[in-house]
Amino acid sequence: MNIMMQELMEEAKSLPLDLQQETLDFVRFLKLSRFIEPTMNLHETGKTNGARVANLMEKIARRGSAFRDIKEPSDWQRNIRKDRLLHGRDD
Repeated sequence: MNIMMQELMEEAKSLPLDLQQETLDFVRFLKLSRFIEPTMNLHETGKTNGARVANLMEKIARRGSAFRDIKEPSDWQRNIRKDRLLHGRDD
């Protein structure tokens, strides 16, 4: 097991059970939405992970705990959309 996995597991262990479940759901969401099987050619198959991702997002939404720490959604959205300096660039 690599160092990153060890650190991830230690951090997850320190969370309450409901947040451990949310973390697991998020990892599954990332796998479904960001990573595509290298052998899969979407243009040939016409298939996407859209339905699986939507199903997972609905499951997270039903739990009602996603984004519960966000007090002011407009401020949060404005903050995450701020342009940030790119590493190695001065402008």
